[in-house]
Amino acid sequence: MRVNFEWLGVEKDEGVEEWAEEQLSKIDKYLGKFDEDFRQGWVRVTKENGFTYKVSLEMRLPTKKEFFVEVGEDLRSCFSLLSDKAERWTRKHLDKLEESRS
Repeated sequence: MRVNFEWLGVEKDEGVEEWAEEQLSKIDKYLGKFDEDFRQGWVRVTKENGFTYKVSLEMRLPTKKEFFVEVGEDLRSCFSLLSDKAERWTRKHLDKLEESRS
């Protein structure tokens, strides 16, 4: 999945960004049959209260757009949890699409 990052009030960290892309790429195995336009996500990283990170992900599928948010003190944990949520949602959504086509 192609991921576009926006860092607001947080110093950009190339290492974390690469790691996050790797985490989010797990979703690609479900999106392989879709056009490249539907295999992208938009990530926004902000810092709240000086010590809490808020990471949000917006992704599109041909039939739906979804938004995920994770808040925490550890940036990598936020990305990991966000990736897991997005992967579960994608898998469920695609299963429902397959069922409706049957």
